[in-house]
Amino acid sequence: MPVHYDGKILMTHSHYSPLRLAALGLSAMLIPLGSTMIAVALPDIGVEFNQAPGLLTQWLVNSYLLIGIAAQSPAGKLGDFWGYKNTLRLGQMIFGMGSLLAVLFPFFGMVVASRLLTALGGAFMVPTVIAVYRIVVPPEKRHRVFGYFGAMMGFAAALGPSLGGVLVHHFGWKSIFLMNLPPLLFSIFLSWNFFREDLHEKPQNRFSFDWPGTLFMAGGLLLLVTGLKGRAELLVPAALLLWLFIWWEGKTPHPMMNLNLFSRRSFSAGCALVALQNLGMYALLFQLPYLLKLLYQWGPEHSGPFMTSFMVSMMAASALGGRVAEKLGVKTTCVMGSLLSVAGMSSLSFLTPGEDWRKLIVGLILGGVGLGLANGPSQSAAMGSIEKNHSGIASGILSTSRYLGGVVGISILGLLFASPESTASLGQYHLAILAFAGSFAIAAGVSFLLPGRLEQPRQ
Repeated sequence: MPVHYDGKILMTHSHYSPLRLAALGLSAMLIPLGSTMIAVALPDIGVEFNQAPGLLTQWLVNSYLLIGIAAQSPAGKLGDFWGYKNTLRLGQMIFGMGSLLAVLFPFFGMVVASRLLTALGGAFMVPTVIAVYRIVVPPEKRHRVFGYFGAMMGFAAALGPSLGGVLVHHFGWKSIFLMNLPPLLFSIFLSWNFFREDLHEKPQNRFSFDWPGTLFMAGGLLLLVTGLKGRAELLVPAALLLWLFIWWEGKTPHPMMNLNLFSRRSFSAGCALVALQNLGMYALLFQLPYLLKLLYQWGPEHSGPFMTSFMVSMMAASALGGRVAEKLGVKTTCVMGSLLSVAGMSSLSFLTPGEDWRKLIVGLILGGVGLGLANGPSQSAAMGSIEKNHSGIASGILSTSRYLGGVVGISILGLLFASPESTASLGQYHLAILAFAGSFAIAAGVSFLLPGRLEQPRQ
């Protein structure tokens, strides 16, 4: 049977193509890839344009993440209103233009504009892909597909520094912008006929952009992230702005983020679980090279096999997680996965210098398997609890949770170190690892709010 939504036929369940689903995911993968790949290019960009490291981080890293967080929910809402094909193509076009801008006009202002445009384009692409997955994928396969998607996003973030290092070393900093284009065009080519039709019925109300809500949220999150990096005096105004955001969203007739969706227990728990998983995962990815140096005096170039063991185990378990959830239920699968992640992270906190490196591999594999098991079922349960006509705005909130968890995790990691990484002690890293193991422990508790078995999907 064809899948109908507001007058448009996306695809038939019987003919949905895993290759085309993967092609859509390829577009979304470029966003976390870009968020971590830029790190290795900052020194060269700073030298060429004579810019200080702090300014580079603010304009090329923090601004990218902030736009990624603040624009996801409005973009998801636009997808519900305007149609997913239109929204996805707009995001791909903006992202492609942003990737070219820094190469064609190599001035610092244009490099900043390029980062802002790619972040904005990504904010259109990621929620749209999640919404389409929710609508097109049959319920019995949704756990697996969302698991693969989460693993792809994590893999892209982990790949960024290594791939960026190779590109910058051989081709210069501009190559990290140009490399976006081949996979983007390949994704567009493979998914071009994914949408059979996109005939959208005219909605009852005109689309209204929630400027106050967007500004309250963006300002609050900016102050929160900055405050967590050591500016504690900003945490109070951050809390005030976020409170104003919640108050406004409950009052305005056209909210950017429909907070009523959080009344669905599965949706709230799924978003919280995604945020907590990414909080621990991104922090681990960023601190692993430093941990290797302290344990074995190895440089960043040795982190490849360890990172690979973590990511491959997470991707393999993502496929298994869907099948386990079908047998044991979402709640049991997510609790089990979160506890495995706790065990893996906790084991890393007892490693001593010169200890058998295979123990580190075992801990990383345990953590990756745990994340993979819980990844797909938690997202699938969250999206399955929402009606199809709210898929876009729900996916925007879910995607915001993923971004926010990662940013907060990295910020907390920096906050835990009073001294620079170069002088940080192994004890500090052990403390940080235990702190992030705590995030997985909280995720295990949140998992009890998820349904025991597959819920009937909402129409």
